[in-house]
This record gives sequence, C-alpha cells and structure tokens, in this order.
Amino acid sequence: MSEDNQKLLDIICKALDLTLINSGKNYVFFDDFGSLFVRNIDDLLLDFIVGDNSLMTDYVHKLSIDSDTYNKIKLYKDNKDTGKREIYLAYDSVNMDKWGVLQLCGSLEP
Repeated sequence: MSEDNQKLLDIICKALDLTLINSGKNYVFFDDFGSLFVRNIDDLLLDFIVGDNSLMTDYVHKLSIDSDTYNKIKLYKDNKDTGKREIYLAYDSVNMDKWGVLQLCGSLEP
C-alpha cells in the first residue's frame, strides 16, 4: 500500500479496513500507556460475560478527562489604553509531557 500526503492515522485505519476485508480478521489500533499497538481483537477477549445470565443488572460507569482538565491555561485581556492584547500563561510541563497539551483559552473580561 502506497500513500502520499495522508495523515498517519488515516493510513493506519485504511490498512486495518483492508485487512478486515481481505482476511476477515479484525484488528484494533490503540495506545497502551504511551505505547502504540495493533492487536487482533480475538486476542483481547476476556472469559466473562456482561449481560443476560451474568448477574450484573444496571451498571453505569463514566470516566472522562474532557471537562475541566487542563495543563495549560492561556488568558487574555485587551488593554484599551495601549491598544494591545495582554496574554497570561500558566502551565504544568510535567503533565504536558505525559498527556500532551490540554489547553483552556479564554478572556479575562466578562
């Protein structure tokens, strides 16, 4: 497969799709704590069942870092006296190295 001027993730997804179409085997691409893997989904099956006859009845689990989680905050304020925008930054470089940049950007003015 030869790809030019394509995003790497798009190339990987296309390769996984072509593999499924041609071999009938389904693979998944994922990040496992900073290491990238491609695995056959059959190798990831667990030997327990959630559903009918599993004695699990009504369970909800939600975990997300999508709201109110930032490691870089950029605030700005337009200075009417100078006509320039003042920018204030705060960041946590340790967490930025771990997770990438999770930035909040906003105005100090209401």
